[in-house]
Amino acid sequence: KPYCKKASISKVNIMENKNKNFIAALFKKQIIAFADLTGSMFIRYLPEKQKDKYILLLKSAYLNCVPGKSVKTILGFKIITSSAMLIPALFLFSNPFIAPLLVISLSLAGFFLPDFILKKIARIKTEELNKELPYIIDLLHVSLLSGQNIYNSIRILVDNYKSPLCAELSRFLSEIDFGIGKNEAYNNVANRQSTENFKKLLFLMLQAEKYGASISGILKQKSRYLRFESMQRCEMHSRKVSITLLFPLIFLILPAFILLVGGPLIFSVAGSY
Repeated sequence: KPYCKKASISKVNIMENKNKNFIAALFKKQIIAFADLTGSMFIRYLPEKQKDKYILLLKSAYLNCVPGKSVKTILGFKIITSSAMLIPALFLFSNPFIAPLLVISLSLAGFFLPDFILKKIARIKTEELNKELPYIIDLLHVSLLSGQNIYNSIRILVDNYKSPLCAELSRFLSEIDFGIGKNEAYNNVANRQSTENFKKLLFLMLQAEKYGASISGILKQKSRYLRFESMQRCEMHSRKVSITLLFPLIFLILPAFILLVGGPLIFSVAGSY
């Protein structure tokens, strides 16, 4: 009986979690549909350069996205967030001098908020892919040393290691298996993936195969270079942190220390006179 009670409680919890997930997914779907509908009304006024910029950001942030529809959704979210920031500002601020400035600033902040979030997601995604790339190159190098060719090595890597880069490599292999040329498959991957290091890796592999160079040696040197580049980037960030710490030290901590030490001294000297 206790086991049956525990099993029934666990089933109830699973059903509640499923219902919550279903409601959240439905709510998210409705918001995206509303943003898509809103953006479709204003996308005709968006310049082509801005559309291309959004497409590049979306490709770098989300690997599997429909560029045209996603641009509509982003534009719709910009309008929705701008309106959501604008409407409360109209009712909360009644000062005739400060209210217009606050309304304009909040509406502009809401309009550019999706851009900021999208750029942050794209930067985080690119950093994750760049961190993961040296390990993938090492696995390919080990597979090549075992006697496999480059395509069998990629297939072994895709079957045993799951990541966004491996998904791109799997798509690259599937396009080659379907009869698409290697250069065309590379161009398709380069158009979908905005990480420059990954593009350069595929380009080096194609060039090495074309001219008969040692792919294993190229992968080894590429892995070393990426790790050295990552180490240099970390050292640069550490230098920036040490320089950034000087500003609060000079402008906040040092004046407070001077007031703490020199204040009583000044009062004691002034009291003696």
